[in-house]
Amino acid sequence: MPCSFAAFKWCCPTGCIYYANAVNVASTTTVTGFTETAGDWDINTNRLRIVATADAKITCDTLAPASSPKYIVSVSILQATVGDIARVYVDDSAFFAELERISNGEVRLRLCDGATYKSMYGSISSDGYIRLIMCVEATKIHVGTGGAPMLTVPATPASSIVALGTGACTGTVYFEDFSAAKHADDDAT
Repeated sequence: MPCSFAAFKWCCPTGCIYYANAVNVASTTTVTGFTETAGDWDINTNRLRIVATADAKITCDTLAPASSPKYIVSVSILQATVGDIARVYVDDSAFFAELERISNGEVRLRLCDGATYKSMYGSISSDGYIRLIMCVEATKIHVGTGGAPMLTVPATPASSIVALGTGACTGTVYFEDFSAAKHADDDAT
């Protein structure tokens, strides 16, 4: 079954989540469940946060089973500063989706293969959090927000390593309600 936004809601009734980060601490400089690859990440008011750090990256420590690199990544992102770019990396950073704040109330969604932009949706209205959902399957990677068209690129993923990060960043970017889950095809129930 190929990915669709209907499948994004949840792929199975139980046992679907590989990792979910429901941050429930007011503030700490220790981020459990992730490895800080670049930048100084922290938890602020129950949210994963990076402040004014371009090219920051934090990698999830939990992987999908090696037998199947098909999975869904979901995270809510808040960025208030125009020009800031928030990213979700999949397939050990071979691909990433990015949200760029292009004005107050608007973001741009892109899907990239390494440093090459493969697909873009020009303008999505946003005055707050945006739910970014990436679906990695056997021959494609999809990304969407639920309110814009889904972007898709051909891909043959080899890894379930997932990371969060920034591109350009002069403000504060928050990531909340992160999860990595089974792809619907992998669930026998």
